[in-house]
Amino acid sequence: MSFPKQAVGATIFVAASVAGLVWLGKKSETAERRTPSGEERPQPSSKPEEAVQDKVPRLRGHAVRDLVPENAWIVADFQGDLTGQKPFADQPGLCESVPAPERVVMAILPPKTGSQPDFLIGARRVEETFWGCARDRIVRAGGTPLAQNDQYEVLKSPSGVVARGPLGSMVFLTSEGHLEEALSALSDLTTGAGSGGPHAALLDRVYRDGADPQNSVLDITLSLPSEWLASVGQDQTKTPLRFVRSAFVSAKVDGSAQGGVECDEEGCAEVLSFMRRAQSDAVSEMPTTAGAVVERSLSMEHVEGTGRIALDWKPSEIPLGALLGSFLGPSVFGP
Repeated sequence: MSFPKQAVGATIFVAASVAGLVWLGKKSETAERRTPSGEERPQPSSKPEEAVQDKVPRLRGHAVRDLVPENAWIVADFQGDLTGQKPFADQPGLCESVPAPERVVMAILPPKTGSQPDFLIGARRVEETFWGCARDRIVRAGGTPLAQNDQYEVLKSPSGVVARGPLGSMVFLTSEGHLEEALSALSDLTTGAGSGGPHAALLDRVYRDGADPQNSVLDITLSLPSEWLASVGQDQTKTPLRFVRSAFVSAKVDGSAQGGVECDEEGCAEVLSFMRRAQSDAVSEMPTTAGAVVERSLSMEHVEGTGRIALDWKPSEIPLGALLGSFLGPSVFGP
């Protein structure tokens, strides 16, 4: 599947501002993933209509975030047309003109096994035509059915697993470790990162004053448990990332973006230096014009005594959302 690598690449660009994503850009993320064999395929415990409805969590931002487990490390949701290209433009016939879902979510999840984090990409209530084109692409690339009934369809793709639920939502996962959670989310049986947990709390800072989510091109939130570095095999005594606790960035339709990084106060200066080095490295890999825009538009400042680094992207000839879109590529649910 090409999109996960492209989406991570886009997130790595934001890492120049959000620090913790930088490690995830290492080549190790492309290592072969092993899926346990001989395990029973997970199924959700109940049907959508059996979900408990006595308490409705308050959604922050876009509903597509509820396809992601609350314990995700990173969640990024963005306009489906951010790339400016059709997702199946390389497929003949009807698929060629099928538009992207209105909103897409990408998440980095804690490892279920081993030290490699898992990736999730999802969209809510996709059209039948979109799902048919996605299925066709997966099958032509060598994908095979794993399960199908009147509620769910699950396919094994060359690089993971793809599922669609009874409400029309779909997700891609790079391993089956989080599949049971995903199937529940596809039926709205669980509270996800949009309505509960640390990511929803981070988006409170973006939307608490009544800001309209429709004005957001892209929202990224990052929430890291204290042991996250050890869980991915990193020495937590030798990296500034050990001081990072959470972060958020929200890119708006007017081309601006704001955000912040929460860090241990005693380590914030070290984190800021790390972020600036990461920005410099990212700029060096970009075309000259785009790199110059980043240097002019992006500012980072440690607000001393608060345990916070403030981020700001000033509107320029290249909006942050458009710059990120150029990294994503056209294929959202390709093989």
